[in-house]
Formats: sequence, C-alpha cells, structure tokens
Amino acid sequence: MPGPILYSDFNCPYCYATHERLERLGLHDRVRWRGVQHSPELPRPMRAAAGPFAAELAREVESIRLRAPEVPIELPTGKPNTGPAIELAAAAGGEAAGGLVLGLYRRFWRDGEDLSDPDVLAAALAA
Repeated sequence: MPGPILYSDFNCPYCYATHERLERLGLHDRVRWRGVQHSPELPRPMRAAAGPFAAELAREVESIRLRAPEVPIELPTGKPNTGPAIELAAAAGGEAAGGLVLGLYRRFWRDGEDLSDPDVLAAALAA
C-alpha cells in the first residue's frame, strides 16, 4: 500500500495519540506502520516505574490528556520492553498489521498490559 510511513513505538504516548487520531479521522488504513524501539534496555517483564522515571511517565500521560482530551489514556505502572510487540506487528504485515498495532497501543495505554508478555501478545493476535 503506497502512502506515508509512520514510525512509532508502543511505549510512546504521543505515538499512541497519533494512532488514535488517525483512527478517528478514518485515515489509519492509509498509513504504513514501522516499529521503532526507543528503549531496548527496558526489562522483560515490565517493572513498575519509580522515581524520576515514574514522574516522567505521569507528565507524558498528563500532556496527552491536555493536548488530546478525546484520546482515552490511563497511567500505566511502567513501560514495557516493546521489542516483542514490534516483532509481532511487523510479522503480521499488510492490512492485518493496522488493527493489531492499534490494538496493542490500546492494550498498553488503556489497559496497562505488559506488551513484553507472550500471553498478552497471543491474546492481541487472537483478537
């Protein structure tokens, strides 16, 4: 599918908000997704954020709430290592990848699920 390429990481709330806005505008299927991993050092399984990292995460979520109030977002307990989720979405490819990508974003930013957990990824693939 020709069209713009959107590079994004599942643990980025701004990327999540962009995907939600594209979906609401009916443009999500016109954009090709490519995964990037901002923080490959994040542990598997996801750990609870603490200290400055927790404060940064809270600021990011609050920023989305202020800038994109139409986007539902919850403060997750931490940030997952997104390598496994990126690999899964990349392997899905084509049109199937678009729904999977949005579903993975929602599992993390709405439901707080750990995207490095194989069971979470299997459930996302089956949805």
